This record gives sequence, structure tokens and C-alpha cells, in this order.
Amino acid sequence: MKKITSTFGLLLCAMVLMAATTIDVPAKVKAAFMKMFPEAEEIEWTLDNKTYKASCYNEGYYNEVLYTDDGQWIQTITYLDEMELPESLITYLEEKYSDYYLSEARLEENKEGKRYHIELTNEEEEVKKILFNEKGEAIK
Repeated sequence: MKKITSTFGLLLCAMVLMAATTIDVPAKVKAAFMKMFPEAEEIEWTLDNKTYKASCYNEGYYNEVLYTDDGQWIQTITYLDEMELPESLITYLEEKYSDYYLSEARLEENKEGKRYHIELTNEEEEVKKILFNEKGEAIK
């Protein structure tokens, strides 16, 4: 009987944890996402203050896509490798930050346009964050 009670208790805990991490995504949000990313894989949804975020892989890239609760697209964040950045951006980084390495590169797209967010780190673990326009020109 102890085994059955213990097993039932573990099963109940697992079910509660699964229910706590599963969110109900509105049909409008799902439809808007599938229209933009019909080939997306490994989709995980989260909800933060009425903003739905789909994290997924699409065409070889890891993406985070944000929507309002009525299915309006807010922003897409695409994580990139150095080889996928504009040449002008790479040249700028090589000239200005030769003792840093690229620790993160992402392309953020919204209704206002596209921007590259670059994070650099050096041997002392100092981090530099630089913003570029879609042409690869530093703006911040």
C-alpha cells in the first residue's frame, strides 16, 4: 500500500507541475504565429503580462516571437552566428573591439524596423553591448 500511495503522490506532483507550466494560448495568437512561421519546430509558449512569447527553431535559427493577447505581432528576435552579421558590422567590431569576442548576436525586428543587438566580452569578463541599425552601422 505504501508503494501505491508513494507512486500516486509522485504522479499527482508531476501532473500539478505539468499543469503549472502549460498555458492556454488563444487561437488568434497561434494562428498569427503559424502564418509567420509555418515551418517552426520545438515551439514553447510563455506568457508575461498579457504578452505571449513563442520560442522556437525556424529555418535553422532560434527565435523568440512576441504577440499581444489578441494576436498582434510585437517583435521577432532571431539569434545569429557571427557569419550571419553584415560585413560592415563585423569590420566595425574588429576595428574598435579587437580584444573582445562575440558572446551574443541577435536581430530584433518590429514595426519600426530591424536592429542588431551585439554583446561582446573580453578576457576580464567585461561586457559591452552595442546596437546597430539594419545596415550594420553602430547607433549606440
